[in-house]
Amino acid sequence: MKKIILTLAIAAVSIGSAAAQGFTYGLKAGANYSNVWGKNAFDSYKYKAGFVGGLAVNYSFNSLASLQIEALYSNKGFTLEDTEMTVNDVKTKYQGKFNMNYIDVPILVKINAGPIFFEAGPQVGYLIDANRASDFKVKNANGDVIAEGDSQNSAGALPGYTKIDAQNGGVPNFDIGLVVGVGFNVTPQASLGVRYNAGVKSLVDTKATKAGDEPRIFNEAFQLQAGYMFGSTK
Repeated sequence: MKKIILTLAIAAVSIGSAAAQGFTYGLKAGANYSNVWGKNAFDSYKYKAGFVGGLAVNYSFNSLASLQIEALYSNKGFTLEDTEMTVNDVKTKYQGKFNMNYIDVPILVKINAGPIFFEAGPQVGYLIDANRASDFKVKNANGDVIAEGDSQNSAGALPGYTKIDAQNGGVPNFDIGLVVGVGFNVTPQASLGVRYNAGVKSLVDTKATKAGDEPRIFNEAFQLQAGYMFGSTK
């Protein structure tokens, strides 16, 4: 939580400075509907709901195009429903939620078409923490519960993977992704929008693995956001 407050405070100072120079600035809040994708993602991984919200600053080049940079707290992850995996030649089943909390910084080009706008661009994310939710269970091949969490336990690696050492095998500290979206300007200040966010960096840190051999599992999230912008448009 201290990391979240510090990061957003720094972003707020930067955004406030930009606003004083004629940029608009504002707040974003909404919901994530997240999962993971890739050839090594299991079919039993299911979408989970989470919160997304933070700060935004926008610079308009003209009435058609603008550049928007945001700093967003984003709760991502997925649920598992008896997901069967083999770890160290032992078959197990996982059940529960896996959370990954990020500070995401999308850098978006926005195109206005009347009250409708389109946006797209890259995104970088810093992992605050990853954890298994309180109902997380691990079962053996016979369905017997062999491990169970009774709180939100910190987790250094995705279910089914083992963190080899301090750097390898775990969820990486940084994520890289792409964002596309469409929205509607309810008023000149208020907006509603939907986005799709796809990660392109594997969620299994594999610095010691040959290129191309790492598990292909990436973040993804559908987002519904409301925004409100303040400041001069000059």
